[in-house]
Amino acid sequence: MIINAALSAAIRDVEDRGDDGKPRKVVIEVIFEKLDGSSTVTANVAAKFTAPPYKTKPTVGNLELDGNQWAMSFNPNNAKNPDQKTIPLDEFEDADDEATE
Repeated sequence: MIINAALSAAIRDVEDRGDDGKPRKVVIEVIFEKLDGSSTVTANVAAKFTAPPYKTKPTVGNLELDGNQWAMSFNPNNAKNPDQKTIPLDEFEDADDEATE
């Protein structure tokens, strides 16, 4: 059950975000110990799944001096270009309203 859980976690992660080109790793460890003064042996199994960290793609921002303090501004509509202009929708909404009247 432990091994299946670790393998399932690795498979889910590869399916979810495996296009990142980074490997997923499952380590299965079996530990054998002899009990004191007998010929009895115990076996313990451990499994560990290791995945790459979750990371977002970078967001580009502009540094701006606001008085004596630096600030960073981002464009929520374009993560790669903080200077991207948006289409002013108010103009188009007004034109649509006039056309329907």
